[in-house]
Amino acid sequence: MNQQYASQPGGGNSEERPWGGDPMVWAGGFAAWLLFYAGTAYLLEVFSIFVIFAVVFAGLAGLSVSALAIKKQRSRRAVFAVVIILGLWCVWLYAPVRDIGLWVRFAIEESRYSVALESVVQGRPPACMAEKTCDFEAGPPARAVFSWGGLVDNWVGVVIDPSDDIMNLERNRGAFGGKLVACRPIRSHFYLCSFT
Repeated sequence: MNQQYASQPGGGNSEERPWGGDPMVWAGGFAAWLLFYAGTAYLLEVFSIFVIFAVVFAGLAGLSVSALAIKKQRSRRAVFAVVIILGLWCVWLYAPVRDIGLWVRFAIEESRYSVALESVVQGRPPACMAEKTCDFEAGPPARAVFSWGGLVDNWVGVVIDPSDDIMNLERNRGAFGGKLVACRPIRSHFYLCSFT
């Protein structure tokens, strides 16, 4: 039994539904997974790898279903789906969509970081040390880090450094008991750093 697409306004033709469903639904699913990944990349920590798999699966499945629909039916909807999926894939690869997740998580936890900054400026361990949610180095320079998790011994975290010296990777290679690999500023005195 063949299901039919809804006919387009102003057009009397309807297209047979291709194997795998409507290509535009796959394109929408790919867009939804990509948006979910962008917003939660740093919130889900290790589990974001599963979201990446879902994004890739939705994109490849959407391209496959669309290619089949184009080949068998010369479907315009499938061509639009391919354009949408490939366009979004380029955005995912070349635009900093993961930064959306960084800003979301930073905004959620910013008040904790600001309280810790006040203590670090005075050279005192922040209260988060007692809660075991951060690590502190008395220095000089004094600084703290909030881990955002990672895989095995590779992790990322927000470093609070009033001296802004953490950006000098060579001088700070052994910071927080790991090997500092990279740092990027989030805003003044706050950095997202990778360790191994």
